[in-house]
Parts: sequence; C-alpha cells; structure tokens
Amino acid sequence: MASTVETDESRRSNSEYLPIPSPAPSGEPYSPQLDPPPTNIPSALGLTDAIKIQDPAWAKLRSSLCDLRDSSGEFAELASATRLLLECFDGIEKAARKQKDYISLAEELNTTVGVLVQYIKTPIVLVPTYNIIDITTQIEHQAKEIKKIINYGAIRRLGAVNKDKDTVNSYRKVLSLFQRLQVTLYDSDIPSNPNDHLMALNPVRYAAYDSMLSTELFRRACTEGTCSEVLSNLEKWQYDLNGPAVYWINGMVGTGKTTIACTLSETLSFFCTRNNADCGTVTRIIPTIAYQLACNFAPFDLSLRGVLADEPELDSLTIPEQFERLLRDPLQEAKHIIPGNLVIVIDDLHECEDLDGVETLYLLLRYVNELHIKVVVTSRPVLEIYRFMRQYVYDEPVPRVIQHEMDPFSAEGDIKLYLREKLSFMSPTDSQIEQLAQHANYLFLHAALLVRYILGKRLGDPCQRLQKLLLWISESTEEPAYKMDVLYRQILKLALEKTQMEENETNDVMIILRTVLLAQEPISVETIAVLTGLEDSLRVRFALQPLQILLVRPEGTTLVLIRDTSFSNFLLSPERSGQYSFDVAEHSRLLMEGCFKVMKRQLQFNLCELVSSFVPDKQVNDIQERIEQKISVTLAYVCCFWADHFVNSTTYNVLAILDDFLSNHLLFWAEVLNLRQELSIGVAALLKAKKQLELLGYTSSRELVTLLDDALSFVQQFTTSSSVQPTLYLYAFLIDLCPRSSMVYKIYSKYIEGWFERGNQGSIVEHVSAANLDVLNSSVVSGVLSVTYSPDGAQVVIGCEDGTISIHSAHDGSLLTGPLVGHTDWVRCVAFSPDGTRIISASSDCTIRMWDAISGAPITASFKGHDHPVKSVSFSADGRRIASGSWDNTIRIWNAEDGMPLMEPFEGHKWGVNCVAFSPDSKLVASGSNDHTVRIWNISYETLVPATTLFNGHTGSIMSVGFTPNTKKLISGSVDCTICVWDILSGSLLTRLVQACYDLVYAVAVSPSGLYIASGSADSSINVVHSGNGCQALSMPGRQVV
Repeated sequence: MASTVETDESRRSNSEYLPIPSPAPSGEPYSPQLDPPPTNIPSALGLTDAIKIQDPAWAKLRSSLCDLRDSSGEFAELASATRLLLECFDGIEKAARKQKDYISLAEELNTTVGVLVQYIKTPIVLVPTYNIIDITTQIEHQAKEIKKIINYGAIRRLGAVNKDKDTVNSYRKVLSLFQRLQVTLYDSDIPSNPNDHLMALNPVRYAAYDSMLSTELFRRACTEGTCSEVLSNLEKWQYDLNGPAVYWINGMVGTGKTTIACTLSETLSFFCTRNNADCGTVTRIIPTIAYQLACNFAPFDLSLRGVLADEPELDSLTIPEQFERLLRDPLQEAKHIIPGNLVIVIDDLHECEDLDGVETLYLLLRYVNELHIKVVVTSRPVLEIYRFMRQYVYDEPVPRVIQHEMDPFSAEGDIKLYLREKLSFMSPTDSQIEQLAQHANYLFLHAALLVRYILGKRLGDPCQRLQKLLLWISESTEEPAYKMDVLYRQILKLALEKTQMEENETNDVMIILRTVLLAQEPISVETIAVLTGLEDSLRVRFALQPLQILLVRPEGTTLVLIRDTSFSNFLLSPERSGQYSFDVAEHSRLLMEGCFKVMKRQLQFNLCELVSSFVPDKQVNDIQERIEQKISVTLAYVCCFWADHFVNSTTYNVLAILDDFLSNHLLFWAEVLNLRQELSIGVAALLKAKKQLELLGYTSSRELVTLLDDALSFVQQFTTSSSVQPTLYLYAFLIDLCPRSSMVYKIYSKYIEGWFERGNQGSIVEHVSAANLDVLNSSVVSGVLSVTYSPDGAQVVIGCEDGTISIHSAHDGSLLTGPLVGHTDWVRCVAFSPDGTRIISASSDCTIRMWDAISGAPITASFKGHDHPVKSVSFSADGRRIASGSWDNTIRIWNAEDGMPLMEPFEGHKWGVNCVAFSPDSKLVASGSNDHTVRIWNISYETLVPATTLFNGHTGSIMSVGFTPNTKKLISGSVDCTICVWDILSGSLLTRLVQACYDLVYAVAVSPSGLYIASGSADSSINVVHSGNGCQALSMPGRQVV
C-alpha cells in the first residue's frame, strides 16, 4: 500500500479539461469464476502479497507500468501518471479483486501498456501533439484521483465499498485513456496536412484565444492568486459530469471576464469583438469552433471530412444547419474516441455585430449534454442575451446553466494583486496601490491601461511616470465613472506636445487617431494613408508612434485599432474630451469620399482576369492568389464599409457621389464582394444608403432613388444565386434576367454585349427571388397558389387558397392593394395584362374574374362557360384576348374587354387542362393536359374551330407550357420529371431534358434570348438550363414552387 502522506506532486492543481465518460469496452470481457483466497498463506505475508502470488496478470501489469514509466521520455505527463499509478498499485489491485472481471482488468491494461511501450521505444520521432498531451494529462489526473481516493479511505477507514467502486471506475477510465492514446499515437505517425480540406470552413484566424489580435487586445490569463473564487467554481464544474453543461459568466466591462476565459482556454475558444469584422460575425462562430476542433482532434477531423465533401457550399448554411452538420453530427459520430467533456469558451458574445448569437446559445443549450461537451460563455448583461440565459438559470426544473455574476467591487483584491505583480520591480507602497486601484474603478481594463502608461513604450523612468500619474489622480475632480479621462487627456497632451512636433505632424496624429476610431474593423496603415489623403504609409507610421499606449498594432500585421472602448467613448464625447473632440460627421465625409475614390480608381470589369464563365470560382486553381493580388486590403475595406461612413457623414455632395458610384461602379463592386464571398454585406450597404436618403428627405430625386432600388434588387438576386456559380457567368445571367426597364440593365448591359444572342422580347420577370418570397411570406396569411410579376417588375400579384388576391411591392414586399375578395375557392392562376393595368384570375370555383391593377376594383366582365375548376388563364401579347384552360377538358378564348367568348370551346383533350399560353405573336395557343399530351391551337384565322396539332411524348400530366421568343419552339414541363422541347412546325420532339430537374415539374419559363429554360419542381428548387444541351446553368433552393 502506498504511503498515506500526499506528495507535493499530488497536491499540484490541474487546470486541464480532463474527465471523460468511459466508452464501452471493446470485445467480450473475460470473467472467470474466482475461488476464495487460500487460507494456508504464511501470516508474515499481507493480503496484497497473497494476491501477487495468486495472480501473475497483476504482476505482469506492474512490470509493464515500470517499463512505461522508464520509456516515456518526452511525455512528462505520461511518466508522472505512471509513477502515480505505481505508487497506489496495491490499492488498485485490492479494489479490483472484488470485481468479476478482476483478472481481465489487469490483462487488458497490460496488453495496451505493452503496445505503448513498444511503440514509444521505436526509433520514430514523435511530436507530442495537443491531442496526445491532452490524453496523457487526463491519465495523470485520473491517477491523482485514484491516489486521493485510496489515501482518503486509508485515513477514514469508512465507506470501503464506495471507495473500492470509485477506485475501479477511475481505473477503467485510465484503461480507456491508454487505449485512446494508443490510437492517437498511431494516427499522429501518418503524415497529413489538415489545413487543406478545412479551408472550406473559412475560419476566423483572429478568434483563437492566443492569436495576435487576442494578445494585443489584452486577452491574457489571470494573474496568479486572482479570480480564485470563480476559477475554483469552474474547476468543480468542469469535473462534475452530472452538473449543468453551460457556465455563464456575466458582468460589465472591465470586470475580468476575458482574463478568466483565457485561463480556461487551453482546449479551444472563440472570442467575439467589434474590433474585427470577422470576429464580430455570429455566422463565423460555429465554423471556427469546428475548425479548431478538427485541428486538435483527429477523430473529429475524420468525421468532419465527410461533411465537407458532401457540403461544398458552407457559406449558404443557416446557423442551425451549421450547428447540425459542422458540430453535432461529427461530435456524435466520434464521441466515443475523442476527449470527453471538451470545454468550448465563447468570450464576449455581446460583441457580435447582431444579437443572433442567442440562436447559437439556444443550439448549444439544446444539444450540449448529448454531445458530451461543456461550454463557457462570457458576456456583458446585454438585454437579449440576459433574458435568454436567465430563463435557463431560473425557469428550468433542472438548471442547464450555471450563472456567475461578476461583481466589480469583489475584484478589489484581485486588482491590487495584479498591480503589485506588474509593478513589483518598483516596490510600490500599499497606499500607491490603493490609489491606482481606486482610480481604475477596480476594473481590470483600466488597471491594465495604468500599468501600460507607467511602464511606457519609449525610453523613460517608470518611477517618474508613476509619481506624475499619482499627482494627476490627486488633483482630479472627475466623476467616478470618468476617472480615466484625466489620464487620456495627459496622454494626448504629451503625444501632441508642440515643442516636439511641427503643426502638420500634430494634425497628422489627430487625423489618424480619428480614422482609427471611426474605422469599422482593424484598419491597415496603407488604408489609413489612402482614405485620409496622406498617401504616404511611412508618414502614418510616424504619426502612430506617440499613440502606442492607446492603440493596438498586432505583431506581424499593419493593422491598427483602439485598445479600450472607454477611450473611444471619451473621444466621442465633446464634454469629456474638450479640445480633443472633433466633428464626427465631417470626418466621416472625409472617409466616405476616400472610399469612393479608391473604388473609382481600382474597380474594373473582370478584376481577377477570370477566363471562363462556366468554371466555378472555387475550381480556378489560383483563385485565392488572384484575389489577394488584385483586391488590395484597402479595396476590400472600402467595398465592405463605404455605406457605414456614408450614413455618418455630412450631406454635402452625397447625391452626386452615390449616383456616380451606382452608375459607373456597381457591377464591379458586386464582383469584388462575390469573389470575397461577402455579397450579404453588399445588400446591407445598399439598404443603409436607401434608408439614409429617406432620412435626409432626398426621395424627391426620383432617378437616383429608382437607380438605388434597381441596384438593390440586382444585388439581392446576385446574392441568392451566387453560391455555386462563376462570377463571370453571373454577370451575364443576372443582367439577362434584369427587367429591360431596370436602370442596372440600361447602364451595364453594354459590358456583356456579344456574350449572348439576345431576343428583343423583354426579360424574364416571372422570376420571384427567394429574398422577395421571404418578404412576401410575412404578409400573406393564406397558402399561396399563384404568383406573377407586373410587366414593369414593380408589383407582384398573388392568388391564395382562401380565394383572395393581393398586390404587393416587388421591392420590399409591402401590401399595395387587397386582399381582393370575390372568388369563393382556391385562386389557381393570376396574370397581368401586357400594359399592367388589369389582372385576370382563375379559380376552383369555376369562374374567371378581372380586376383593376391599381385600385383593386373588380372590372365587370362575363367569362361564363366553364363548369369545372379553371386551372390557367393567359393574356395575348396585344392584350385583346384571354385564354383559359379548365378541368372540363376545354380551352376557351375570351374578349379581354367584356369577357364574351370569341370562339367555340376547344375540345380535344381527354382529361383536364392544367395550363395554357399564347405565343409571342398571339397567333397560337398551347395547352397541356392530364392526358399527358400537349396541343397547339392556331387562332390566327379566327375560325370558330381552329386547327390543332398534337404533341405526344410525356408520360405524366403536363403542368406548364411556354413558347420561345421566336415562336419556333414550345417548352413543356410534366410530373414525369422531364422538360420537352418541341418543334412547332413539324410537331417533333427536339430535346427531352431529364437532367434539368429531379422531381415533378410544376412550372417552366423561357428567357428573352431563348437560350435558357427555368423550371420549378416539387422538391422546392428552381433550375435553369441551356435550352440546347440541357446543361445546368443555375440552381436555387426554394420553399415551394407555386
């Protein structure tokens, strides 16, 4: 039995994330029937001596552990753990003797240890990866737990049964960890480059707790001896397998949340900050966590590989989809072989640019227990996060979250410890430490700034700086909340000392400081030089020197940012900053003009010199190198953030600047954002600009407002369609989809002349973008059965299951007219007249009705004749006639003025007619039926019974028909999952497009050029193919095709 006196090593605290549930043992355990111990053993031998004589398996295990201890070499934790196991070996053996699988316990571990010894002794250079270190540390932790249990039992002589049970459970965990270590050592010997396949995750490199930005933002571990209470509670929490899986640290700025988070971040972490756009984007949290997990844990990486192979377009996933595919599924697949109870640290969640971080929290709370992970979240008490988290603290029968409120006043002792540590070489008095702590308001953030000032970045005497600082503090009359203002003023006064600077140099310092303050993310020296008009980067670097104590400049980069938000608040408050205040709107105007100048100078058509419009950007071998070479950091910044400076600037000349941008650079700007996968930023930018014009009362500038609306519509379509398409192809395709009345089309179509042979019949405006459907969905209360655009693309009319019709704005989805009441059953089809003044509707109530498109008033017309549901209606191109198809198996032609029939009913289909369409010249009418046939009716001679041509080829009901612009071909879509292209003159089948869709085809449409066919399917997708060869040009997921 090992000594009951604890060694220094056994008392040493362990801060790793160690305990894991033991996986089920592999294979069938050997469970022999044990005889009772013999009674003829000499009394000089103890019980354990008898066991050694009796069971050679345990003797072999002792020998193997000795070999492992002596062979561990570079694996210090493994050697330490083995020593501890040997020290309490007899106690383990005694506890195990009472288990049925007593011998197999020893044999199984002996085999595993033996393999490890042989592997470690091989002449292979092993680099201890994080995964290896983590497992060996966990083995050491379990060994300490075993020793603690045995020593405690020896002292108390009580609870022997529970003690033995706990000992064996810990032993089984050791066995499991040794087995995992064996697998991990083998895996680590396989050369690989894990980063290649993980780049699709697009992780935030600055998000790691030990990144350069993290370090420069004063993200550091706690000073020894500080934050002891919360760290102690966290240690208990992380080892409590049955307790809540989420630990929420909530507190105001400067209370030490981040230092605690960094102390924990030995495994992985993500921190959010507004100082970096990526770190402040909630959609980047889960991909970054997945990236860090994959880099550190090979089993998770292996599981994630399959996801990345099956899901190439990760940028299109929603947060729940990200969580499911990038975290939940890989973790569940690998949960038996990756370290248990992984701790994910999400620091400063309140810093996300939007508060959808709550959605991430919800997913973590929902699945965290079944994934065997633990999560630490730190945040300020932002209302949305606070409300959400509190319900899990108090409203749950079994709390899933532990809450720790950071009380700033409880940090007094920790702040003083921190100050003493940092200033120890100066031997400050207790009185001086007290003064500094009080001036910092007992906030770590402010205490750190005081220390940085005293220590200084330049040559100087820290003792003199301390004395000066204490003098300023004693003379200060600031309110407690603004105590740091005196330091900020003194730092700026010293930095701008006129005796050491020329006037132009002082101006440089202030211009640059204001630029860094108003920048939307860490801004590069080069960008500062260009936006401010200083042009010379060296001039900027010199001007930054006096401000180093207030700014952050991450090592290895040219980025600059404000170190402390309280200093930003100081500068933005004229009352507090006094002579150092400035006109924010005027400086924003300077930055806005700089942004537009950069775009005017650097944006151009096909900036990255892409060759093919058919090869997706991601498949271009050197695409990343081209992007980095052609899109400078300055161009990238201005393309993302011009709108932010625009909305904050003065009104001078804004209309002319915006008009020039939209008229000359819009398309090239969208190209840059598409290449950088940041198109959503573009939509947000145009929305901000539109809102600003409304606030300024510039809506009377109709031409500019129209151009802005058309630009917004264009970029929204660009965004919803760009996930898999080449940039050059999107240029051509989306321009081809623009209404011919669109300002975007009128201005930019010249750039794609010759790319396609276009027809002159207008554009495909019967294309409802996913973005507009999302907007419309919020204002429609009944199921939508039919949708169509007005000829000018400004309105959308929809027909619903409740018999109502409503007219909406195509730009923002707002309700313009309606609901229009008249039908008593489902509205199956709606259509605009060519001049956009009238709407025709067909219903399951067997009627057709006409409406005024502006007022929504019904227009008196007859349309009497059908006695079954009317499925389809269509205007002729000249607007004089209307065709209708019904489940009474007939097609009828009506006078559009009064609704009177012009011809006899067209009979020929055996079953119900689902669709009708006029040819562009209004001479032909096509119909599709449930009898699997298509017919064309020639009405050019206006005879009572027109000639008809029958088209056979489909094997299912025809749901949609459409003519090409030249009236030479007819397109039909069917529930047989095919699209057919017919020659109208001969009636022959030209092409059957089976690859165009993967489900029942409900709708087809032809592009103005006749080169493309769009189809809507029952699988909720919209596909666009080349009409000639059927090759897919575009695919858009949707909700439901109507």
